[in-house]
Amino acid sequence: MDSKQLFLRELHNIIKEYSELGEQLGQPPRELPWEEFNLTKKEINALEVQECTDESISAIQKIVRDKIMGAFHMPFVYWMELVILY
Repeated sequence: MDSKQLFLRELHNIIKEYSELGEQLGQPPRELPWEEFNLTKKEINALEVQECTDESISAIQKIVRDKIMGAFHMPFVYWMELVILY
């Protein structure tokens, strides 16, 4: 497997790991790694009273994964074009 494939697999694993939200929806964290995304008490209370089903969590995970992949797609395509050209 070449370095590009290894990079893509690792990127995919990272995106998958960070998009798995089930536990965080049921028990929202008080503090997040990026301070500006910390939840307010009202937001935490709203999540705690929700009854999330496996299907709704799966849908949220797919949406988040799609958004993360979209954010990485264009810069990666541009990088690949540069690598191929040089």
